[in-house]
Amino acid sequence: MNKTTTSTVIFAFINLLTLQVSAQTLVQDINPGTADGNPFDKAVFNSELYFRADDGTNGLELWKHDGTNTTLVQDINPSGNSNPEYFTVAGTNLYFIANDGTSGAELWKYDGTTATLIDINPGASGGLSSTEELYVVGNDLYFRADDGINGVEFWKYDGTTATLVDINPGPGDSNPYGFTGFGGDIYFGANDGTNGTDLWKYNGTSATLIDVAPGNLPSLPDELTVFNSALYFKGSNGVNGLELMKYDGTIATLVQDIWPGGSSSPRWLTVFNSELYFRADDGTNGTELWKFDGTTATMVQDINPTGNSGASLLTTFGSILCFNANDGVNGEELWQYDGTTATMVQDINPSGSSAPEGMAVLGSDLYFSANDGTNDYQLWKFDGVSTTQSILNSSDGSYPIYFTVYGSDLFFTADDGTHGYELWKVEGSGLGIEENESNNKVHIYPNPTNAQITLDSAEPIEELTIVTSMGQIVESIVNPKNTIDVAYLRSGVYFLQVKTNDGISSERFIKN
Repeated sequence: MNKTTTSTVIFAFINLLTLQVSAQTLVQDINPGTADGNPFDKAVFNSELYFRADDGTNGLELWKHDGTNTTLVQDINPSGNSNPEYFTVAGTNLYFIANDGTSGAELWKYDGTTATLIDINPGASGGLSSTEELYVVGNDLYFRADDGINGVEFWKYDGTTATLVDINPGPGDSNPYGFTGFGGDIYFGANDGTNGTDLWKYNGTSATLIDVAPGNLPSLPDELTVFNSALYFKGSNGVNGLELMKYDGTIATLVQDIWPGGSSSPRWLTVFNSELYFRADDGTNGTELWKFDGTTATMVQDINPTGNSGASLLTTFGSILCFNANDGVNGEELWQYDGTTATMVQDINPSGSSAPEGMAVLGSDLYFSANDGTNDYQLWKFDGVSTTQSILNSSDGSYPIYFTVYGSDLFFTADDGTHGYELWKVEGSGLGIEENESNNKVHIYPNPTNAQITLDSAEPIEELTIVTSMGQIVESIVNPKNTIDVAYLRSGVYFLQVKTNDGISSERFIKN
């Protein structure tokens, strides 16, 4: 076969078509008139867009948009608001938390036809009122809940049965959080009542403590992120404060003591250009943008020499990394890093901070919400060269939020000053890809996904490469397993290049 490298082949046969973006379009005035429909918490399931909304009659309930029509799926709470939220797809079901008015906030599943209750805490109090932790591996759903007996603990639901893993025995709470898949296991932070909040893993049968800070000291793991076949996180080994830590599947170690004698508190861990980026404080330069190349952690740039740049919302956008930062002069604005230099994209609000938020990539454009100081928060677009603004409501701001890519369009919630908060979209012309013809048939499922993808291939997979919709290589894996963690990816469209003895094929998948 052709010995051309995978990366060369990728750029040889991928042809990304530029999205021609039209104006913002009101999808539907769900709550007619000036009242708010409040379509929030969007997720793609069965090639349809699901969310919660209020039509003014049924309260906040489960809705969907199929590309043409927007309809109420089910009135879960006929007497009020069921308030469905935290939509998560696992196997052939859509899971979420809702309140039917009788059982309290509990876990629900929707199979494409009917929404049914999974009653963790029987009675009116509910078992999931305080959680936003729904995580998927394969067809299994992992979450934290309180059954009214064992406290807030780790749970698994396989589509049929809910199983408790009681980390803090008795009525005490272990309060598990930060579920992340790595090496076929689930990792998270939890407190067993003895060792403090530490790193744990669940292998499908039992949970095991990874004692990052020995001596019953809490390690406080957070920001769990898979990079270079290891699990990275913010945590403490009991000696160095909150620093960048690494778990390789055997032992947890300090990557680097960025702030000797203090805590650098790394946040916003993001994989970009085969390196791990984050913000951290070295005790001298303030909170700035840092990166780890697999060997050494270094500050990328002192964006704010007089204080903290507070780099946040790190978002991979083609060949650049976009983020929110403050240089001490222009306030919080949109910045970009091209692999060499970090620069401000534009001083959107010359009189203060535009404070960009809600960044989402659609094809070759980055969309976000920002305040220019005149029109309040509106929808903005960055095409890699310049920014443009779309004004829906010039008097009070449209405040676009909950960006979700569905098909070739970007859906969001906004207020145009006439219809209240309703469902809107920016249309794209579609994203095309010319795939290398191969006899190998590779299928990806689940798709879309928010945690892992499984590959069904007729031939053994020699190598696979994850590529963004802009053609940027995120990661290449030699002799991979058939189940791949993609939880660390930002939401958006990706292509998986799969190399077997028969050639290279390309499969498109969506990361929720």
